[in-house]
Amino acid sequence: MAELSSQDYLNQGKKAFEGRDFQEAHRLFSLAIFQMEENKGELGLPETKVAEAYVLRASALWRDDEAATFQDTDVFHQVLNDFEQALDMQPRNAALLNLRGRLYMGCEFEDHRARAREDFQAALEILPDDLETLRNLAEVLARMESHEEAADYLTKAIDLGNHDPELYLRRGVAFFKKRPPEFKAAAADFGQAENLAPEVDETYIWRAQCFQEMGEVRLAVEEYDKLISFSPKAEYLVDRGVIKLELSEDEALADFDEALELEPHPLAYNNRAGLLRMRGELEEAEQDAKEALRIAPEYTVAQATLAEIYADMGDRSQMLHHLDIALDTYYDDVVDVMSEPAFAPYLNDPGFLALIQKSRN
Repeated sequence: MAELSSQDYLNQGKKAFEGRDFQEAHRLFSLAIFQMEENKGELGLPETKVAEAYVLRASALWRDDEAATFQDTDVFHQVLNDFEQALDMQPRNAALLNLRGRLYMGCEFEDHRARAREDFQAALEILPDDLETLRNLAEVLARMESHEEAADYLTKAIDLGNHDPELYLRRGVAFFKKRPPEFKAAAADFGQAENLAPEVDETYIWRAQCFQEMGEVRLAVEEYDKLISFSPKAEYLVDRGVIKLELSEDEALADFDEALELEPHPLAYNNRAGLLRMRGELEEAEQDAKEALRIAPEYTVAQATLAEIYADMGDRSQMLHHLDIALDTYYDDVVDVMSEPAFAPYLNDPGFLALIQKSRN
């Protein structure tokens, strides 16, 4: 039986790849590369085919186990080495530069963001109007906290006529996170993204945050109204309720109640506990805060809520118990504790002061 040629192995590997048998594809591409190496100096495949074989072998290994590609140093470097072999032969291949950049971006055991940025910038020099490269470069810049630059590249992509809602969403996030932030521009982009893709939850949440930052509370509520109309989740009702606290306690309470009708959400219980406490309904507030902890013991804000409730009740022992836990697990700054009105009667209490001192140490 005649030995298969490198081109035969390459063709069979492509069929296996298309059939999603990535392990077999990797084996066949490896045989193709072995044949190519053996035939150096003889009439063999052109350099473009050799480069293709390395890219395909890397892609097969990547697709076979993406988690291992990004988490296992040996697998990562096998993929990387194949890309580098191909780039040695085709250094101005923009698609390949984008592939290696994406590999660098996904690496979980080492920070390769700067290398990814270099690859995407090199690809953009080759293809200045390439949408994929502009997206990739904007993404890595955002991860590097270079939000103004990220917004610039996303603007270029949009100006090229690519009216993809994701571009507007990502540019809106860049405007929101840059320093100083541009909340008005961000809100406009999120609004454009909503018009193009009306049922993407994330867009409404970001736009609501913009309006909150601008002091437009009612507009923020309207964003959640639109979101809840097609995605009535408990977490969104809780978020809307928190915003409504600035407008109407009754409306906020109604949102927390509605959220709890959907599911036993710990934040809904805790927030309702806080609102009931402000209304002086301390026993009901106590039960809600305890329920939040029963559902999610790790939800330590409820420890702080209980400490405040027991402070209002005058139950010193329970107040100190829950405050001790909250100081260890929730509060970032004892100043927040010292300035909480519920604890004002205890500012000279030896037990209270001992907890504050322990937290400071």
